[in-house]
Amino acid sequence: CAFCHVEKGSDDFNFPLDDKAEKKTARAMILMTRAINDQYLKNMPLEDEHRITVTCATCHHGQPKPEAIEDIIRAELNTKGIESAIQKYRDLRTKFYGGYSYDFSEKPLNRVVAELSENNKLPEALALLKMNAEFNKPSAYSELLTGDVYLKSGMKEEALQHYKKSSELDPEDFFAKKKIQELTAPEKPQ
Repeated sequence: CAFCHVEKGSDDFNFPLDDKAEKKTARAMILMTRAINDQYLKNMPLEDEHRITVTCATCHHGQPKPEAIEDIIRAELNTKGIESAIQKYRDLRTKFYGGYSYDFSEKPLNRVVAELSENNKLPEALALLKMNAEFNKPSAYSELLTGDVYLKSGMKEEALQHYKKSSELDPEDFFAKKKIQELTAPEKPQ
């Protein structure tokens, strides 16, 4: 209650008072939720008898500010650096793992890693990949991404190892096969 409502004392609130910006935001979001349900979802054709309803939990997942884990990690990384971002992730995982507040699967961190790699922030990308591997079972995509970051870092042997792991996890993956061929092809004489 204290997030939106003005406290008069311990566990005593002035519910009608609209002095807090958070309460004004909450009111606007309640109106937005009603509009989504009444004006948009209500008019959608049903494939079954179950109508989807948007609630506060749809976006907020029990948090005051509806942020995805990758947005939090990205912001921490940009303002305080990789070590702080990793610690932030660990703290959030310790506090919220098993709940529905954040997605602790490999995908959010992989999205941040891909962005870091595109921006040539390779040590940061490798640090997040290492942490991701600590918490999540490797997938073909995460191994492929790890190979790409190592290759971009000039570490061909490490890259090749991860491309091979990617190919083992998904034998149909064209990209891993192509990278393996490129890295194992005999050098052409100049």
